[in-house]
Amino acid sequence: NILNINANANANVNVNANANYQNIEQRNENNNNNNLVQELQTKNLNLEEQIGILQAQHASLSLLVEQLMEEVENLKKFNNKIEIKEEVSELDSIRQRRLLHFRN
Repeated sequence: NILNINANANANVNVNANANYQNIEQRNENNNNNNLVQELQTKNLNLEEQIGILQAQHASLSLLVEQLMEEVENLKKFNNKIEIKEEVSELDSIRQRRLLHFRN
């Protein structure tokens, strides 16, 4: 009887020890998973912040591109005016030469 009680007690101790070990293993795994989740959440926040910065920079660059395109159009108009003035000046000098030619 005493042997049976000892055997049962030893079996119970082994079962309890095994259960405790598995609980500890499970807790360690849960802690590791929780740490990974926190790490990923932090990385995600950092990425969201960087996305926000990039979106602001993109908007700023888009505005600059628009301004540059307007400036290009203005320069084209200005260049056209200069070309027209040069053509008018050239035509005027031809006209004056002809007038001189006819006078003589």
